[in-house]
Amino acid sequence: MKIRTILTPASIAAVSVAMLLTFAPSAFGWDEDFQSYTDGQALSEGPNPNLWTALTAGERIQHDVTFGPDYASPDPPIIATVGDFGGGDIRLGANGWAAAKAPLPPPDSSVETLQFFFTGSDGSRTSIGIELRDSINGGAVSIHTDYAGWIIDTDPLGSKTGHWFGADFNAYETTELQRIELEFDFDNDEVHVLATADDEVTPIYNSDANVIRSTNPVIDGTRVGDGPLSLPASFVPDTIVVYGGIFGGNSSIDRIFYSSGAGPPPPPTDFNWNVTDSGSWEEALNWSSGGPPGDPIKPGRSHHTAIFGDAIGSEARTVFTDAGVSVNSISFTNTMGGTYRLAGGPAYNLIVSTAGPLPSLAVSGGGSHDFQAPLGIHANTTANIEGGSTLVLNNALTLNSNTLTKTGTGELAIRNDLLTGGGMVSLQQGTLSGNGAVSGDLNNSGGTVAPGNSSGVLAVDGNYT
Repeated sequence: MKIRTILTPASIAAVSVAMLLTFAPSAFGWDEDFQSYTDGQALSEGPNPNLWTALTAGERIQHDVTFGPDYASPDPPIIATVGDFGGGDIRLGANGWAAAKAPLPPPDSSVETLQFFFTGSDGSRTSIGIELRDSINGGAVSIHTDYAGWIIDTDPLGSKTGHWFGADFNAYETTELQRIELEFDFDNDEVHVLATADDEVTPIYNSDANVIRSTNPVIDGTRVGDGPLSLPASFVPDTIVVYGGIFGGNSSIDRIFYSSGAGPPPPPTDFNWNVTDSGSWEEALNWSSGGPPGDPIKPGRSHHTAIFGDAIGSEARTVFTDAGVSVNSISFTNTMGGTYRLAGGPAYNLIVSTAGPLPSLAVSGGGSHDFQAPLGIHANTTANIEGGSTLVLNNALTLNSNTLTKTGTGELAIRNDLLTGGGMVSLQQGTLSGNGAVSGDLNNSGGTVAPGNSSGVLAVDGNYT
């Protein structure tokens, strides 16, 4: 048996891929997060909790709609391997042919769901996919990338026919994490394809039609409705296959589950700084919940909250970024007199998704913390600073036409320019102080505006009400 390393950090540096989360065995069904493996292991090695094995020599998969050679395992077979992208982030990917199969539990419901994540490719054409098989009754359903979209194949082996679901953008190049779902309706012998961005709301694929891809020129390119596709007769999947295609192009899939229930637990949204020293925001081991928050390879980063608590005790520590950070919220909760300084750049950004909460800043516990790097607000944001607490902005704050609402009886101190970009600062409680400049409107409806030291000036260039 050959082993091909099909996923390495160097080989797909241009590809943004999904972070896999560790799921404990549960009652919902079958899952694979690859976290029981180490860098370079084949799926058949190590603990192998799902009993992966190689395909046998010459064994074919349903994926045969590519107008090229049939997808069949060579002799000797080549089995898929995994790679470590830092901090224990183990993923499965492909840049050439490799495959593995594992047994599935029988369906325990009339409706089952297959879900996984995909985040693009560095090639103009690539193939990576998953197949569910019925080894008793025959038949299979496979879904794989191709033509910058997804092809689902439910026809018998050798038919060379599948349905291509075109994307609203080039699916290989998108920076949005793609959540791919196949919903199997066994009562009606149908399978539905669902696909959204990681916020579970934003659609990825055109909903009006899909296209038949076939070696039969009569039906190739035929546009059909977006309704469900027919399953093979009496289809009861008992095997799952993961595979990479023959076209190259580095790509990856992650966080696979097959379920009749609500699926695996949702990915974490709260990440706590858990080391006593200064360190890099990007280092996953510095965080709880398999951080870092805001990592673009993680699902739901527009829901992530970074929490800076008592891990540093009463010390002053610096957290720095070399790549910039985008999260939904940042919260300082140290109760022991410690101070966090957020440094680096290009900037820390507070973002929101179509389904997520509005961004926020929060300070509690009576401490003082500061941003030494620029801070960008990309939606209306609340800064709640509790009494006895202070948040200092030592660099530019850009509101991008949004409103920053200051609540809580604590202090927000501006030590540099606050660039509203058409937005507004609304002071509802507490103190806005400093010796910087607010290049826009400031509305004071219930707080105190105070310059900094005796020679300090807090300038407001826009309307002050």
